[in-house]
Amino acid sequence: MHFKGGTRLRNDLAQLLQLDPEEVCNEFGTMSCSESVHAVALGGLDPYRNQIFKASPTTGLSTTLIVERIALQACRQRAERDVAGGEANPLIWRGVATSQGRAASLDALYASALGRPPAARERDGFESLYAQALAEGPDVAEAETGWATLSCLAVVTSTEFLFY
Repeated sequence: MHFKGGTRLRNDLAQLLQLDPEEVCNEFGTMSCSESVHAVALGGLDPYRNQIFKASPTTGLSTTLIVERIALQACRQRAERDVAGGEANPLIWRGVATSQGRAASLDALYASALGRPPAARERDGFESLYAQALAEGPDVAEAETGWATLSCLAVVTSTEFLFY
């Protein structure tokens, strides 16, 4: 198995969540997380600034944190657009206020990201996460956006998604 690396990860997230690749993660709106800021930690090269001409055969200690940060930012954007109604036709998160809507949303996410439906235990875990999100506070819309964000994060930071 091989880690996707920064560029492939960014492009896969952009395609999955229908975001512009520059929206996936951008430091201060000017520098790409995967192409410049965290390129080496994500398995890339940096010949000009740090004289790193050869990619490491293994991931670094900070790679998991960087991957989660990139994925969290991308997932939050998609969840806010879908759940908050910023887009006329939500891409993934449709009707998450109902269990049927959440199930359909998870089916869409799993099909696009992993090419399979979620297992029953996975579905149960996401339903439990939804109940916890609702219990955390009175704002239902924020709970739904939070649930969608964290559900997406759980799927796109799985070994199944990150390695090929």
